[in-house]
Amino acid sequence: MIELTDLSKYNRKVNYTRMKAAGIGGAWIRLCQGLDTSLDPLYAVHKQGCEALGLPNGPYFFADYRKDARLQAGRLVELLGEGRAAALDLEYLDGWGKPSGGAMHQWACSF
Repeated sequence: MIELTDLSKYNRKVNYTRMKAAGIGGAWIRLCQGLDTSLDPLYAVHKQGCEALGLPNGPYFFADYRKDARLQAGRLVELLGEGRAAALDLEYLDGWGKPSGGAMHQWACSF
């Protein structure tokens, strides 16, 4: 099994060498969130930090289930292009309300 981590703008000072030495085998890096028009401000920094050490990495999309799934999927395709893979991070945050598992599944399927 390969242990991965996730990185985003909330991880401001990452020691990639130490991360690799600790056995982390790669990273999912937040590309953007919901319908936000900007990339995560540290996406390129984290990508470059991982690649400099040969750590596999890939983008993840932090979805906002309160907003239209198809519009968000379109936003992801705009950023990555057709045929590129990304992980989907689908969760709820405090203050968003807690959806049922069935509602989250339905939302994800429409994505």
